Amino acid sequence: MAGDREVSDIEKLMARSTINFPRSIDHKEVGGLLTHVARGIGPATTINYRVSSNENIVPERNNLGSLTGKHISDPGSATTSGNISTSYGEGSGAELAIISFDLKREHRTDIRGYDSMKFFTTPGYSLEELNPTELRLMDNVRAQVRGWFGV
Repeated sequence: MAGDREVSDIEKLMARSTINFPRSIDHKEVGGLLTHVARGIGPATTINYRVSSNENIVPERNNLGSLTGKHISDPGSATTSGNISTSYGEGSGAELAIISFDLKREHRTDIRGYDSMKFFTTPGYSLEELNPTELRLMDNVRAQVRGWFGV
């Protein structure tokens, strides 16, 4: 039954390291969500994130016959990733937590919207082997995300 235990450990790790959103959010809402998370966790919290997407400029003629460039954005191509850091406690006893994340679009049909936040964990580590301070930060982020969505 060792295989059953391994699957169970992996499922526990996936559940703890993933926050499924009750609805999809588009790229315009990401900043608001992350601002809410940072404010809710506290003043020692910093969130750095990057948004990348495919943008195209296509030459076309305007009504006067001049060649212009038409900008075409592909919101479905956007990816968002980053890290969240905070300090629990003060002075020499403070514990620093840093977690990296990706926003994902996996479970919904709206490819333009993100439907979850996935935290990176150390490959091969079980849930019990992860840093407790990082797990605490994951849980705090989860609580703030739920609050932002009103659940």
